[in-house]
Amino acid sequence: MHSMMWEYFQRYGRVYKMGFGRRPTIVITDPEMIKQITIKEFPKFQNRWFPEVNPPIISFLFIAKDDQWKRIRTTLSPTFSATKLKEVIPLMEEASDVLTGKLTEAAKTRHSTDVNPLFSLFALEVILSAAFGMQADIQSNPDSDTVEKPKNVFRTPLWVRAFSMFPFSDYFSKKLNLSPLNHTDYFIRIARVIYDARKAQKTPSRKDLLQLMLEAQKQQIEGKRMSDEEISAQSVIFMVAGFETTGSTLSYTWRIYSLRTQKSRKNSSKNSTRL
Repeated sequence: MHSMMWEYFQRYGRVYKMGFGRRPTIVITDPEMIKQITIKEFPKFQNRWFPEVNPPIISFLFIAKDDQWKRIRTTLSPTFSATKLKEVIPLMEEASDVLTGKLTEAAKTRHSTDVNPLFSLFALEVILSAAFGMQADIQSNPDSDTVEKPKNVFRTPLWVRAFSMFPFSDYFSKKLNLSPLNHTDYFIRIARVIYDARKAQKTPSRKDLLQLMLEAQKQQIEGKRMSDEEISAQSVIFMVAGFETTGSTLSYTWRIYSLRTQKSRKNSSKNSTRL
């Protein structure tokens, strides 16, 4: 899609109109206008378009609208401060040690290795540990269900995509409980079981994002606290939004690093030869 957007930008300029399915859409690529919309005039543009869905998906931070979004966002903001996130670093370091071992073994073979599965499993293990509070050894002993379901979250069936093109599809999708995201019920069930068990504990067993959200839940925003459903939904967001994107980003970064390292070695070898 980014290639298409780039082509349209070159053809039509910084602001143009297109159809996103049946929905007329204005695309803005001018940096100053984007800054105006996303920062200065943000209160007028805080809602994101998403197909009509039922709870608990409607409580996802990037789907929630108006007052609900503002309450969830205000409650969670302190959770993602630098000080709070430092408490989660030990969980990431544990997963990083396993990943380092895997990469070291791959390097010893001196064969080309597809690192995307390695980084994807690393991302999944960090998310399960930090967001769900699960001590899952996914990198060493991957469970088929736990690995495959996150991969297919955004693979909407073709018939659902075709159905979305018809008038009133949003209305009927909500009535028939059709979601553009797959397996969300599976992850909501996991999150809810862990959430209930963690809430029943008098003394926190570990410091992770779930525990930080539980602590943030105690504060009231405009007389309301985040509900149990909203807390569980945010755990699933990390899985939905962070698994494949993080794995792909790490793989791409590793590729660039490898190419840079090879180029540096070649230049160093040429300079040594000249000397």
